[in-house]
Amino acid sequence: VGTVTPTTPPETQPPVQPTDAPPAPTQAPTDSSVPSVLYGDADADDDVSSIDVTVIQRYLAGILSTLNERNADVDGDGDVTMIDATLIQRYLVGVINKFPAES
Repeated sequence: VGTVTPTTPPETQPPVQPTDAPPAPTQAPTDSSVPSVLYGDADADDDVSSIDVTVIQRYLAGILSTLNERNADVDGDGDVTMIDATLIQRYLVGVINKFPAES
């Protein structure tokens, strides 16, 4: 008849135990896709200047088609108007030290 070949059971390994402590929790990630607001910086050059006033005026006159509306709306009413341009002028000459939208 035939020969029987003995089989050996597979080797068993002891379960692997972690030797290092788990990593410490980190801070929750911040959403860097949301830009910060610099009120008065209508041209988004990271500076509030008389150029920003001119950008708003040109935007309202239809000469420019874009500006940073979030930064330009310094009175916080949801619209960019000449009031915002005037408030930036007042800020630049020191009549006010912060914008209404910052309150």
